[in-house]
Amino acid sequence: MTTPQAEIAELEAENTSIAVKVNAVGFAGSLIGVFLAQKHGKNFWGKAGYFLAGGALARVPMALIYTSKLAANLTRIDQLKKENNL
Repeated sequence: MTTPQAEIAELEAENTSIAVKVNAVGFAGSLIGVFLAQKHGKNFWGKAGYFLAGGALARVPMALIYTSKLAANLTRIDQLKKENNL
Protein backbone atom coordinates (compact mmCIF):
# COMPACT_ATOMS: atom_id res chain seq x y z
CA MET A 1 0.00 0.00 0.00
CA THR A 2 1.35 3.39 -0.94
CA THR A 3 1.48 6.37 1.34
CA PRO A 4 -0.79 9.35 0.68
CA GLN A 5 2.23 11.51 -0.16
CA ALA A 6 3.42 8.96 -2.72
CA GLU A 7 -0.04 8.76 -4.30
CA ILE A 8 -0.25 12.55 -4.46
CA ALA A 9 3.19 12.72 -6.08
CA GLU A 10 2.16 10.06 -8.61
CA LEU A 11 -1.05 11.91 -9.51
CA GLU A 12 0.78 15.23 -9.84
CA ALA A 13 3.37 13.57 -12.10
CA GLU A 14 0.57 12.16 -14.25
CA ASN A 15 -1.03 15.62 -14.51
CA THR A 16 2.32 17.08 -15.55
CA SER A 17 2.72 14.37 -18.18
CA ILE A 18 -0.73 15.14 -19.57
CA ALA A 19 0.04 18.87 -19.70
CA VAL A 20 3.29 18.21 -21.56
CA LYS A 21 1.48 16.04 -24.12
CA VAL A 22 -1.24 18.62 -24.71
CA ASN A 23 1.27 21.45 -25.08
CA ALA A 24 3.54 19.42 -27.38
CA VAL A 25 0.63 18.68 -29.70
CA GLY A 26 -0.39 22.34 -29.56
CA PHE A 27 3.11 23.47 -30.46
CA ALA A 28 3.22 21.01 -33.35
CA GLY A 29 -0.10 22.45 -34.55
CA SER A 30 1.36 25.94 -34.35
CA LEU A 31 4.36 24.92 -36.44
CA ILE A 32 2.12 23.28 -39.01
CA GLY A 33 0.11 26.50 -39.12
CA VAL A 34 3.26 28.50 -39.93
CA PHE A 35 4.25 26.03 -42.66
CA LEU A 36 0.78 26.32 -44.18
CA ALA A 37 0.98 30.11 -44.02
CA GLN A 38 4.30 30.05 -45.86
CA LYS A 39 2.87 27.70 -48.46
CA HIS A 40 -0.02 30.08 -49.07
CA GLY A 41 2.26 33.14 -49.21
CA LYS A 42 0.93 34.89 -46.10
CA ASN A 43 2.66 37.95 -44.64
CA PHE A 44 3.85 38.23 -41.03
CA TRP A 45 0.38 38.74 -39.56
CA GLY A 46 -0.98 35.89 -41.63
CA LYS A 47 1.74 33.63 -40.26
CA ALA A 48 1.00 34.82 -36.73
CA GLY A 49 -2.70 34.07 -37.24
CA TYR A 50 -2.01 30.61 -38.64
CA PHE A 51 0.38 29.99 -35.73
CA LEU A 52 -2.32 30.83 -33.18
CA ALA A 53 -5.09 29.02 -35.04
CA GLY A 54 -2.97 25.91 -35.58
CA GLY A 55 -2.09 25.74 -31.91
CA ALA A 56 -5.68 26.24 -30.80
CA LEU A 57 -7.06 23.68 -33.23
CA ALA A 58 -4.53 21.11 -32.10
CA ARG A 59 -4.94 21.77 -28.36
CA VAL A 60 -8.73 21.75 -28.16
CA PRO A 61 -9.27 18.06 -28.96
CA MET A 62 -6.40 17.05 -26.69
CA ALA A 63 -7.80 19.15 -23.86
CA LEU A 64 -11.24 17.61 -24.33
CA ILE A 65 -9.76 14.12 -24.20
CA TYR A 66 -7.78 14.71 -21.02
CA THR A 67 -10.05 17.10 -19.07
CA SER A 68 -11.90 14.35 -17.21
CA LYS A 69 -8.66 12.60 -16.22
CA LEU A 70 -7.14 15.85 -14.95
CA ALA A 71 -10.28 16.66 -12.97
CA ALA A 72 -10.35 13.18 -11.44
CA ASN A 73 -6.69 13.44 -10.46
CA LEU A 74 -7.15 16.88 -8.89
CA THR A 75 -10.22 15.71 -6.99
CA ARG A 76 -8.31 12.70 -5.66
CA ILE A 77 -5.37 14.91 -4.63
CA ASP A 78 -7.70 17.24 -2.72
CA GLN A 79 -9.40 14.27 -1.10
CA LEU A 80 -6.08 12.78 0.03
CA LYS A 81 -4.88 16.12 1.39
CA LYS A 82 -8.06 16.58 3.42
CA GLU A 83 -8.08 13.03 4.75
CA ASN A 84 -4.46 13.18 5.85
CA ASN A 85 -4.22 16.85 6.86
CA LEU A 86 -1.49 17.56 4.32
